[in-house]
Amino acid sequence: MRVAALTVLLATAAALGAGRLDIQLPGTAKEPVLAAPTATIPPTGTPSQAAETALSPGQESAISIGVGGPAAQASAADATATAAAAATPTETAAPVLAPTEAAIPTPASTPVAELVPTATPPPVATAAPAATTDASPSPSAGTGTQSLSAATPGQPSLTQAAAVDPGQPPAQEIVVGPLRLSFLTALRAESLPKYALPPGSGEWVLLTTRVTNESDRAASLAMSDLRLFDRGTATVVALDTGTDVIATLAGFDPAWSNDDTIDVEPGESAEALLLYLLPPGGSDDLALLVGQTSIDLAPSLALGEAEPAAEPDLLEATVVAILDGSRLTVNVGGQQDTVQYLGVQAPTGDACFSTEATTANSALVEGEHVWLERQATDRGADGALLRDVWIADSNGDRALVAARLLETGAGTPAPAPPDTRYQAWLQASAALARTNGAGLWGACGDVSASTEVAPDDAPQLAFLGGAWRSRWHLTG
Repeated sequence: MRVAALTVLLATAAALGAGRLDIQLPGTAKEPVLAAPTATIPPTGTPSQAAETALSPGQESAISIGVGGPAAQASAADATATAAAAATPTETAAPVLAPTEAAIPTPASTPVAELVPTATPPPVATAAPAATTDASPSPSAGTGTQSLSAATPGQPSLTQAAAVDPGQPPAQEIVVGPLRLSFLTALRAESLPKYALPPGSGEWVLLTTRVTNESDRAASLAMSDLRLFDRGTATVVALDTGTDVIATLAGFDPAWSNDDTIDVEPGESAEALLLYLLPPGGSDDLALLVGQTSIDLAPSLALGEAEPAAEPDLLEATVVAILDGSRLTVNVGGQQDTVQYLGVQAPTGDACFSTEATTANSALVEGEHVWLERQATDRGADGALLRDVWIADSNGDRALVAARLLETGAGTPAPAPPDTRYQAWLQASAALARTNGAGLWGACGDVSASTEVAPDDAPQLAFLGGAWRSRWHLTG
């Protein structure tokens, strides 16, 4: 009996400890001995939604590079997670540019074991990023500089800085061998009180020029090589004997005379004052002779004073195709683009001298390494790059292709503001060809309607024809 009673007592205690026996005391409410903490356990239907708040490695990478598209995914997925934290879910489209704690919520009070999804969660709000993000747009074929600039990092671009301010006409310039001459002042009058020049027998022509050595060797320019040429009267005027005196009064140091030579070290510049007394009856068609080349003075005289454009930003390229007398295709670091020469217009199609102009262009640049210079305008209406194109001559100095084409009569000058840095130089080059009847000037009759050069009856550098033909190997 005692053993049996002990056995019953032990079984009863075991049942009470396991919670299987519910003993109700008189006068008390019935309550379970063990109460499950239901308030802290989320509904069984929400685990898959909560799991969607975690971003995949690919999405995290997109945010790390500043793509705003995944914000729609984060905001939509966060709605369920934040509801458990007593926050009202909102659907905001604000882009998330960097990972934040809100973008990747981590439930603190939810047991991890209870949140394992039983099925692959469906994508939520994943369509929005495709419409709003594009981390690396691909340039389209035939597009302009904008698409080239948007290429992936490390890919070469044909974008160049503009050297000419489109709102400020640049000083006229000419390049002779290693030297660049920029004309800062050009005045013509019977008297110039500012420079203490009284009325005389004729008109004073006063120029100031900056001479820059663009080579890696010393270069010089003889003052006696700088002569005034009146095309209308076929008059050549040397520097006035009082040039150095007026230069001294104007503050030039050194003040060079007609007998001096300007020596310029590599990368250095020097400024000089040039003074001429033009005989009475002079014409308006004036040019400055610089050795065996020339530059028209009309554009500089119209400006009076001007600042030179910035130093050219030259881009090296290789010519891969000749399109016509003034256009070509170049390759820059694996990218190809069409280039239109600035300041020159060549005949095309069935026009007179079209084939010959294309041949002349090809003879100069086909397969050659060239340098592209941008003035103000980047591209023309047809999408072609508008550039001055330079080649290396036999001495290793840069030569302007447009000037050489105009010298041979393979085109006509076509100045187009604001890209007028070399306008005066190109007009003088065309004037020489016209005088000599070279190229289209001799083959196509009157083409003066499309040019801005001197009248037909002017000598126009005819006395330099032989020297020019020898230098440029002209045969026409």
